Amino acid sequence: ERLFSAPTVRRLAQACQQYPKLPHVHVNYGMAKLAGGDGAAALAAFDRALAMEPKHLPALFNRAAALDSLQRHREALEALDKLLALDPKFQPALDARPRVKARLG
Repeated sequence: ERLFSAPTVRRLAQACQQYPKLPHVHVNYGMAKLAGGDGAAALAAFDRALAMEPKHLPALFNRAAALDSLQRHREALEALDKLLALDPKFQPALDARPRVKARLG
């Protein structure tokens, strides 16, 4: 079952065009793309959000998830470490880090 319907993803894409300077809009679009299995498009959306707001914690976390989905585990771990340097108590990153690290072998 898809978390985001195709019309919802299209509306989020339109929101990115309508509000290109709002990082959270790009994060929402990236989350929809990641949920739909498009890690590359999700990563691009999170990178756009981070270009505007480099310390945007949800963008950093979801960027790590996108990298992990693309089998780029070392980069995902680095992204989680960057996030945890900003907020050592960010629980989703604390939970994800051991799983990502285990995938490195």
